[in-house]
Amino acid sequence: MTLDEFIIFIDNNEFLQDINLSGGEVYLRDDIVDMWQYLDCKGLATAVTTNGVNVDLIKRKESILLKKLSGKNNRELQISIDGLGETHDFIRGISGNYEKAIELLNWAFRKERQYPFFKVSITHNITPYNYHQLSEFVKYFINFGLKPSQISIKVAQTSSLLYDNIDTYEFVNSSRKMISAVEGIQREIPYYRHYYYTRLIPTFLENSRKPLIPCYAGFTICYIDPCWNVYPCSFLNTKIGNLRDYNFELKKLWETDVIKKVQDRVKKGLCPHCWISCFSSPSIRCDVFSLLRFGIRKLIQRDL
Repeated sequence: MTLDEFIIFIDNNEFLQDINLSGGEVYLRDDIVDMWQYLDCKGLATAVTTNGVNVDLIKRKESILLKKLSGKNNRELQISIDGLGETHDFIRGISGNYEKAIELLNWAFRKERQYPFFKVSITHNITPYNYHQLSEFVKYFINFGLKPSQISIKVAQTSSLLYDNIDTYEFVNSSRKMISAVEGIQREIPYYRHYYYTRLIPTFLENSRKPLIPCYAGFTICYIDPCWNVYPCSFLNTKIGNLRDYNFELKKLWETDVIKKVQDRVKKGLCPHCWISCFSSPSIRCDVFSLLRFGIRKLIQRDL
């Protein structure tokens, strides 16, 4: 994927409302700032999730980007933190990663005050190695200065999903204790009890093969790899086509016989029923019943 191709893709698909550049560690791309800047020029918000390992590189490129952005569209920096102190380093397998993540978080707080359109948040993957810290973790970062809405709680899932290995897909060591930890934080902090996405985590942990909401992968959501191959999502290994063969126009791919087969498969639930934010969150926004439930709970939350 080149920058010139990326610009053609954006120009040829102006109907797109949400474009997420993800990795890996996306800051490693030399032209990532140019990509984000072009999205901003087209009126789109930009966001990134980072592991915070190369903190100096991240701060340097993010500083360059913030100066170039128009300020008309939101910019979000999300830092992955999977535990407190050594727990995070153990899960990530990188000694000192936690300290770097905290350094980046403090830096981002200062940038928030400088740039009104800039928002910082953290994401936390629940695993068998850190669930016992969940309450302590959330309270620590609330005291640190984050709002509950800036602490995204997710469920770690097996990488076998990435190979379309549906038959052997299972959540990593799901246990009643993990479910209790999530339910406990929901009792302690109302935000997590009423936030629709987080509220469904215990249901997912009880039965990870049960679809929680209708999935719209292959309908209004897709995944594009670095070579412009298009898939319904990053977990189903069914290539819809390559955008280089279609002048980088997604609509042309949605007129092929392949997409109809993919959509039929997803509609029948012949997929791992993952609960990954890249695909479940957009699916919630596409499903009228999910939107109604989410809206009602947001109203309840606002009144608390």
